[in-house]
Amino acid sequence: MGMPFRSPAALARTGIKTAQDLSQRMPSFGITVVRGRSMEPTYHDGDRLVVAWGLPPRIGHPAIVALPPGPDGPRPLAVKRVTGRDPADPSRWWVERDSDAIGVDSWTVGSVAPEDIKALVLTRLPQVSLPGGRRAQAAAIAAIGMRALMKARQERGASRGASRGRAQRGKLD
Repeated sequence: MGMPFRSPAALARTGIKTAQDLSQRMPSFGITVVRGRSMEPTYHDGDRLVVAWGLPPRIGHPAIVALPPGPDGPRPLAVKRVTGRDPADPSRWWVERDSDAIGVDSWTVGSVAPEDIKALVLTRLPQVSLPGGRRAQAAAIAAIGMRALMKARQERGASRGASRGRAQRGKLD
């Protein structure tokens, strides 16, 4: 892997000055479990998802979202699809469920602040039942997660390359 920045000026534009700055901006990856039916048919109760905590929202992609408190108090983190900016307040995001009949989304609670979008969903892990117990299953899940991460990076690189001119490829804004 080469240097991600082609010049000191490009690095300076990111605002990263120390290793701590870099670690605070790096996403962390994890696995979360879907609870509920609001994202059916895309995700079902019990599905395991590979998520990247700390990445900015992407329109059309599912994300882990903190919804505003309900009448019974705080709501748990939820999986919702980011559908765009709120037309009334472009600093906020509109999130929706995939199910027509079940769940809470921006149509019922309004748009969410950028800091309420906690993570992006990268992929769903298939249900696996392997001989060898939990260690074998954990190794298989880690391998599948790494493949999903590599695929997401390739897609991100392809979309960046397609949207930039030839001279701009590989450079950060």
